[in-house]
Amino acid sequence: MSGRFITLSIASLMYISTLAFESPLSLSTAESIAITNDPKVKAINAEVSAIRELVEASTDLPDTQVRLGLLNFPFEEGSFSTEAMTQFAFGVRQMIPPRGQRSAMQEIYRAHALEKEHLIKARQNDVKLAVREAWLEAYYQDHAVDHLQETYEHFEDLVSISQSLYSVGTHKQEDVLLAQVNLLRMDDRLLQTRQQQEEAYAKLGYLLNTKANFQVGEELPNWAIETPIEELKVQLLNHSETLAVFSRSTQYEANMDLVSSSKNPTWAIDLGYGLRDGSTNTVKPRSDVISLSISFSLPILRNEGRNHRLQSASLLRSAALEDRTLLLRDMEYQLDVAFSRWNTLSERLGLYTEHINQQIRELAKATLTSYQNKTTELTEAIARYIEEIEHLLAIQKLQVDRLKTWAKIDWLTEGKAQ
Repeated sequence: MSGRFITLSIASLMYISTLAFESPLSLSTAESIAITNDPKVKAINAEVSAIRELVEASTDLPDTQVRLGLLNFPFEEGSFSTEAMTQFAFGVRQMIPPRGQRSAMQEIYRAHALEKEHLIKARQNDVKLAVREAWLEAYYQDHAVDHLQETYEHFEDLVSISQSLYSVGTHKQEDVLLAQVNLLRMDDRLLQTRQQQEEAYAKLGYLLNTKANFQVGEELPNWAIETPIEELKVQLLNHSETLAVFSRSTQYEANMDLVSSSKNPTWAIDLGYGLRDGSTNTVKPRSDVISLSISFSLPILRNEGRNHRLQSASLLRSAALEDRTLLLRDMEYQLDVAFSRWNTLSERLGLYTEHINQQIRELAKATLTSYQNKTTELTEAIARYIEEIEHLLAIQKLQVDRLKTWAKIDWLTEGKAQ
């Protein structure tokens, strides 16, 4: 059975790793695929199910004990009917845990399961953020390669033009060498960007658990922040990681109840039946016997150890609450930084308009014409083309970085930023 399960699991992984996605791959589709196929989410789900089973089992009483024995059998020339108290004994014992112990154990398991459920949501949130960042990075690298390829072709034209002008004697040979050097530099930059593009797709493929070739979509998400930052800070109290830490403190609080329950006695009920043989002096058959007893523990002798365990659980609960306070402070700091970055990137992006982009493109073309007419130097034409590519890449970078910042804010507020 286990071998069949392993075979099916391997087959499932092979299917996922070779699964071809629709191209272009939208961001929402990538998020859904990554969350669905995330092994960590599946593992925590299994842990939750296992703990829920323990919740149900924690209410059970201890197993009933059965006792069998031969009592008071005489050594010397005896038989089962010789002595009056010789008997075959059968008995059962049922232990009853201290009052409050089972309910405390049930609460511990419930809080543990709740912690894991919050961690599932936190993991899904982490995966979503990672996919968004990887998808946006792949989008940026795609457009960076396209822009650099276009600029590379412009530099190829510069080499051809400089060679043509040099051949007719109107320009210097240094122009040809300068154009070739800048073409090589652009070729090197294009190679580096393609490498970064491959790495971005490798990261996204890792998150999607696939090695299949795919292309990210051309449309960027239209994300905006509608909620004031102070309201978003309040939402941090309900963040899944914050709630997970609080659930952990609840476990320690229930553990304190568990320790306190040991102040109550443990009970045991014994019921026995004795089968006798033989007869009395009056020739009547000896009667079988039945016995019933109740016993209990004396927990007053364990006060010192109990107090130490109670103090330990109390300290662990305090530590968990301090972890929650630190986590909230850290997330609030991250939210302040992300909001500041969002506002700055939005303002910077406003400076890079399509109008300016068109002007830079026209300026590069005009400078090239001036170079051909011998009214400007080749270095000026090269500088204009470099300005054009830097401007285009800056716009793409600002757009992507701004959306990555929004994704971080959305991660911190778990979808409350919209």
